Amino acid sequence: MTAKLQFPNDRCERAWALYVGAEKSGSRAEKLSTLDALSAELIAVSPEARRQFVESWCMAFLDGDAMSPLAVGNGEWMRLPLFRSVFRPVLESGRLEKRAGYARWSAQLHGLFSRPEGAYRLYEPSAKALLQEALQVDPGDVRARALLIESMLSEMDYFCHELPSGLLVKVEILSERISEVEALLSGTIWAARSRTGLSALRRVAAGDWSDPVLDDAFRLLSLRFRIAKALLPKTRGSRFLT
Repeated sequence: MTAKLQFPNDRCERAWALYVGAEKSGSRAEKLSTLDALSAELIAVSPEARRQFVESWCMAFLDGDAMSPLAVGNGEWMRLPLFRSVFRPVLESGRLEKRAGYARWSAQLHGLFSRPEGAYRLYEPSAKALLQEALQVDPGDVRARALLIESMLSEMDYFCHELPSGLLVKVEILSERISEVEALLSGTIWAARSRTGLSALRRVAAGDWSDPVLDDAFRLLSLRFRIAKALLPKTRGSRFLT
C-alpha cells in the first residue's frame, strides 16, 4: 500500500513543509513557531478534513514496519503539542465510533497519550488492551494481531527472564498468556513453528524449569520480533515528508 498525506488545503500543506524543514535543520525557535502554525492551520479546518489528515498520517507513518506498540515512540515528525491539539481528539473520537485502525494507531502512539498536562499518570486503556480492541473491531487487522503477539511474547519474556531462579508472575497468568498467543497464531505460518516453544512454556508454568525446557521456551521468546515481522503485510506505507 502506498499512503500519502492528505492535506485539507494548500495552507496546511505549506505549513507541513515548513514544519518538516524546521525539524530537519531549523533552530529551536523555528521548530516551535512552525509547529504552532501547523497546529493552528489544522485546527481551523473542518473536523472531517482534520480526520482525513490524521488518517493519512497514520497510514503513512504507522502502517509500515513497526514492530511493537512502543517501537514507534512519538511517531516520525510528531511532537507532543501537535498530538494533543490535533491527533488525540481525532483518535479518541474514532475509537469511540469503532472505526477500523483507530485503536491500533492509538496503541502505537500510546506513549504520547500517557503524557497529559500536569502530573504524570498512565493512560488507560493500555497499549495491549487497545490492540485487543482493534481486533474486536476488525478481526482482519493483521498488523494489530502481529503487534499483539509481539507484545504478549515480550511480556512472557519478562515473566520468565529470571528463571530458573524464579518466575515473575502467577502461574495462572502465564498459562493464560500462552493460550492467548496460541489462539492469535492459529491459522498463521507460525502456528506449527511455535508449537514446541509454547509446549515448553506450558511445562514452565507447570514447574518444569529444566535446561532443555527453558532452552525451547526462550528460543521462541527470542523470535518475537521475527514472528511479528513475518505476520505483518508485505506492503509498506510510504514516508512522505513534503
